Amino acid sequence: MFSFSPITLKRFKKFKKIRRSWVSLWIFGLLIFVSASAELIANNKPLLIAYQGKYYFPVFQVYRGTDFGKKSKLPPNYKRLVKSFNPPDFAIFPPIRWGSNESNREVLLYPSQPTFENLLGTDTSGRDVLTRMLYGIRVSMSFAFINCFFAVMIGILIGGIQGFFGGKIDIIGQRVVEVWGTMPYFFVLILLGSLFEPGFLVLTLMSGVFSWIGLSYYFRAECLKVKQGEFILAATALGSGKLRNFFTHVIPNSLTPVITFTPFIIAGGVLLLTSLDFLGYGVQPPTASLGELLRMGQQNFENAWWLVVFPFALLVISLLLLNFIGEGVRNAFDPRKG
Repeated sequence: MFSFSPITLKRFKKFKKIRRSWVSLWIFGLLIFVSASAELIANNKPLLIAYQGKYYFPVFQVYRGTDFGKKSKLPPNYKRLVKSFNPPDFAIFPPIRWGSNESNREVLLYPSQPTFENLLGTDTSGRDVLTRMLYGIRVSMSFAFINCFFAVMIGILIGGIQGFFGGKIDIIGQRVVEVWGTMPYFFVLILLGSLFEPGFLVLTLMSGVFSWIGLSYYFRAECLKVKQGEFILAATALGSGKLRNFFTHVIPNSLTPVITFTPFIIAGGVLLLTSLDFLGYGVQPPTASLGELLRMGQQNFENAWWLVVFPFALLVISLLLLNFIGEGVRNAFDPRKG
């Protein structure tokens, strides 16, 4: 049966005692859940349709107009379709009845300020800002987590090899990492984004090439310390080879800097994609993004303040939550703070 070690449980209890970090973790988890469930919260497709004794789930499956007695084989406009229903037929919509790329055609002038119909207003294309924010933060979080995965995997591999094997491998490897680290990767991403169409996958791969550098320094230093431990000498005396020591003993016992830096790497990923989107080198329309909303707000600030205030507030709250979580994790893993 799987169980946590006493040290891990002690660190977890230390983290829980830091109320600001513990509450931030729950709020951030709720934010992730809401963004991951965006289609169930904001959508112009019903969650459930009961029509002539049958049940349909348009959010999860594509239906044709012929399924609801229409002549067209194209997906129907569900808002208009529901108006033609007679009891006992009915439809259950999400709380926010706007799709991520749907414009409010009843508004005469875009962008329009917050109303009961569009709680946070509309953007320059008439799309609901709250809906765009929900879908946009999901794109940012997905990018940040994938970027963090690349940073951790590559940082552990390169930093671990340098720190554990040492010698010429460490010297040559460190010089290469230092040279690579001097490159202004944000401007490199902008340059590459201007040369290629910066889709989500391309941006993720390009950022992953640079995001591991800082973490590799700390992991290398940790491996240098851990490999001198007596348990490594004991494992070697019992016949354990270098590769087995590296993957079985050194890496698992050198993960402290990885765990403590992970929330900050995620925060950096969110900020990186938002900055690229703001400059027009991130994910391309019609994909929702916070940076795109901020760019619209910057261009229309005098008559569309909501395009700046609400997306900026969500961005700041997300980054603050991640930094509070990172602060708590760092203190929980700090042996000097009992």
